[in-house]
Amino acid sequence: MNYLQIESFLKTIELGSMTKASNALFISQSTLSDRITKLEDELGFNLFTRGHGSRGVSLTERGISFVGFAKKYLSLMDDIEDWKIDDSERVELRIGGPHSLNSFLLNSFYRNFTDSNKVKLYISSHWNYSIYTLINTYELDLGLVSRPFGYRHLKTKELFKEELYIVYNNNYSDYSSIKNELDLKKEDEIHLDWGPDYEIWNQNFWSETSKPKISVDSAELVYEFLKSKNAWAVMPVCVYNYLNKYNNNLSKINGLDSIYRTIYLVTQREPKDIVSNLTKKLESYILELEKNGLCQNLL
Repeated sequence: MNYLQIESFLKTIELGSMTKASNALFISQSTLSDRITKLEDELGFNLFTRGHGSRGVSLTERGISFVGFAKKYLSLMDDIEDWKIDDSERVELRIGGPHSLNSFLLNSFYRNFTDSNKVKLYISSHWNYSIYTLINTYELDLGLVSRPFGYRHLKTKELFKEELYIVYNNNYSDYSSIKNELDLKKEDEIHLDWGPDYEIWNQNFWSETSKPKISVDSAELVYEFLKSKNAWAVMPVCVYNYLNKYNNNLSKINGLDSIYRTIYLVTQREPKDIVSNLTKKLESYILELEKNGLCQNLL
């Protein structure tokens, strides 16, 4: 089994014809047919049904089940070829963080850093503990978390604090006259875990037996479920500003105690130079955010 055989198989499926597939691959139809036959011989079963007078190609049941494996094979081979490229020709950086930070606060920073440093960024969203695990196994180079964990071989430091707003959708609810957190009903909350400070704030006003209306795992879902009568939620200022920029139907409750979430930077104890470079630029970006009142620098 080799790359050319798998490629010929998938191209035939994609175009629905061996003639079209051979033309697209710039090979003769007999060569393409020979590749597929050898692949079938190695697998021990037919991939295509064969019959006189049939138009196009038709997969056998085993052929259908093999398609997924074939695609994974090509993808893996492509990844290996990328990996073989000399590191001096390519700089890659893998960053993990909460979805709310990646999408609503740091998106422009990532874009500008990539443009100015010719770096190939891989940005992914994970839960806090998963970020530590992925950095510890060298699958991420840098992480941003809202809940620190003790990993002996990793370095964690405070980066910034961001205020959390108590908000509601003014098309469905009216909390403009609220003067105290206890005037809010826990069973009307759209809940998303924003970290330890948020948990402490919650425990100060409601018992453990009090349950929210619903718990979700993304800011987008918080926004959607705020379209319910009397619903309210807590969200970071970056999420509030971003969502209101396009919808302008969220209102925050003023006059209550301030709530914050703290964001921590996680790296290896001896990070790569490119990680140190990004960290310095990120710290400068945080200072600019602080000047605009969007966060509180903790460096």
